Amino acid sequence: MLKDKLLSGFGLSLFLHIIIITIALVTVGYSVSKPQTLQVNLHPDAKPEEQVIKAGVVDKKAIDQAYQRQALAEKRKQQQLAEDKRQAKKAKEDAEKAKRDAQKLKQESAAAQQALEKAKAEKAKAEAEAQKIKAAQEKAKQELVKQQELARKQEAERKASALKAEQAKIKAQRDAFIKNEVQRFTAEFAQSIEDNRILSSIFEGDICCKIRIQLLPDGAILSASIVESSGNPAYDEMSQAAVFKTAPFNMPEDKEVYEKLRDIVLSFRNGEQDVT
Repeated sequence: MLKDKLLSGFGLSLFLHIIIITIALVTVGYSVSKPQTLQVNLHPDAKPEEQVIKAGVVDKKAIDQAYQRQALAEKRKQQQLAEDKRQAKKAKEDAEKAKRDAQKLKQESAAAQQALEKAKAEKAKAEAEAQKIKAAQEKAKQELVKQQELARKQEAERKASALKAEQAKIKAQRDAFIKNEVQRFTAEFAQSIEDNRILSSIFEGDICCKIRIQLLPDGAILSASIVESSGNPAYDEMSQAAVFKTAPFNMPEDKEVYEKLRDIVLSFRNGEQDVT
């Protein structure tokens, strides 16, 4: 039964194929004798169901032109795709290059920032070192001024000490000169008075009187008074008379020596004169 059905189906299919082939041959032969226009919708935006070539007898030239247009459109499409691909590749390469450039710029910016920070640190260090040097120079300057001041002070003290020593030396020399002059003039006074005194053997024993003599710059006697009596008025008067007889005394020109001699006390002993 199944076999009969298969044979029946195969026969029906074979019969349909023969009919289709026969119709096609008749159609081709008819188209050769009477050409008809082929309608083709090649609009790129047309829907798939609209892109249908209407059946009919077609012109071979029109078909070739349609194929050329379609090929050209396909070629342009492929070119556009290639261009888009190239542009996409270029855009990708540009993006990667821009990324690399940005990364490089970032690295260079970081390096520049580090260099700037390093320069700032070095500048701060240099300024600190300069301040340190300036402080050291100021300290050295102050120390130099201090040393110079100390040296000036020491020099002044040395000069003052030398001057003081020189003054002391001059004073000592002056004092020695005055002392020598006073001793020399008092010795002269004593010798002059002794030359003018009358010695007498009537005055026995070691008797003594003291007479205060005040002299004027020219050697004249301003006064001569007994300041300590010998106990013998005659001896006192004799000694006082010898003083007046010796005047005027030879006086020094030096004022200081005169000041030492203008008011003196003479001690008279029997047979000798001492000046005090």
